[in-house]
Amino acid sequence: MFARKRNLIVIILQMALWILPLYAQVSFTARRDFFSGNTFAITLATGDFNNDQILDLVVSNYDAGTLVVLLGDGRGGFVYSAEYPAGRAPFFAAVRDLNNDGNLDVVVANFELPQVAVLLGDGQGRFSPSYFLVGDRNTGIAIDDFNMDGCWDIATANFGPFTVEDPCGQVANSVSILLGDCTGNFVPP
Repeated sequence: MFARKRNLIVIILQMALWILPLYAQVSFTARRDFFSGNTFAITLATGDFNNDQILDLVVSNYDAGTLVVLLGDGRGGFVYSAEYPAGRAPFFAAVRDLNNDGNLDVVVANFELPQVAVLLGDGQGRFSPSYFLVGDRNTGIAIDDFNMDGCWDIATANFGPFTVEDPCGQVANSVSILLGDCTGNFVPP
């Protein structure tokens, strides 16, 4: 079933990005590797970042603190395009048009800093980063309209050091919320 919905399998291992065209549920063609930076690639996200109707990738490089853009060529291949600062130890990436300009943007969780990087896309595969404070060691991101004002908001799952106490008086994990203003800026509620 899933083989009919997607025709690519994407795997990241040993600092290389592998794209395997999927022809049946159990058979693969030979893999192709694409350069995704010189450090520990930990997560990736997909989108059409240069508005050419071809799928592109962004890869977060944990040790370098960067987000790498790989532009799709329309034949299952990807070309290294650029690398942008994304904070310290970028851990997770999510994609959405945060400022309503018709171009995809990327939000990156930073495991070693209490912040997220918001990289606003220009529609040509280039990004401008800015940073917003959230809880410590954020490991996941959700983007949705949490206050129902028509603008995208950001939620992060935070691992600690812990600043929120649970009902029993023990320290616990937390969730941070940033409310968007439809221009790419975010504030706490």
